[in-house]
Amino acid sequence: MEITELIRDYITTKLLSNQELDFLEVELWETFDHIDEIEFLAKAPNDITNKLKLPNNSCWQLYCAAILDKNQSIIKLDSKNLNY
Repeated sequence: MEITELIRDYITTKLLSNQELDFLEVELWETFDHIDEIEFLAKAPNDITNKLKLPNNSCWQLYCAAILDKNQSIIKLDSKNLNY
């Protein structure tokens, strides 16, 4: 699985499986865990930037975090609806 493909698919469908969400979360935590070893963070293409309404020239980690945050909010809302 590649982050670029995954995020492009998400932009198109607005859907991610639990496995895809887990993959994004692992990628994000791997970056945080090894931040002191990283020399640079790759920027996401502007077409993705514009569609996700995030600042141009931002790193991939920002996109992963934004997608995870949005999907966690949906999951929390769904679980609240189940607790009547």
